[in-house]
Amino acid sequence: IANSFVEAFRDTPAAFTFVAPFIGFLGSGLTGSTTTSNFLFGRLQVQTAIDLGLVSPTSGSAWAVAAVQILGSSAGEIVSPMNAVFSSVLLKGAVPESDIIKQVLGVFAVWMVACMVVSFVALYVADDIYV
Repeated sequence: IANSFVEAFRDTPAAFTFVAPFIGFLGSGLTGSTTTSNFLFGRLQVQTAIDLGLVSPTSGSAWAVAAVQILGSSAGEIVSPMNAVFSSVLLKGAVPESDIIKQVLGVFAVWMVACMVVSFVALYVADDIYV
């Protein structure tokens, strides 16, 4: 999978910085867990960033890539069906899971855009601060 990302973003590594949080979102959105998302995709994110030249011994930071993964994962937690089920159970079924997800979509959208901006700044713009 890492090779596919590298091929897709070889000419525009800055574009990967916007996609990286989305990868974290997919992991936690599907599994309901930030930890599981980080376990599934953390190494993929770091390796892709290294192969794209966003992280090297003289620039960038693997820690920044990990932070972006965690940010994206937190966005996935907002709309995770598993978390909606838990919330519905806590509310004794008063609000269906689909309604809970619909109610938080706006928050999710704002958070995801913020994650993408932070990712771009952390991985592409501010790489000199890590040296």
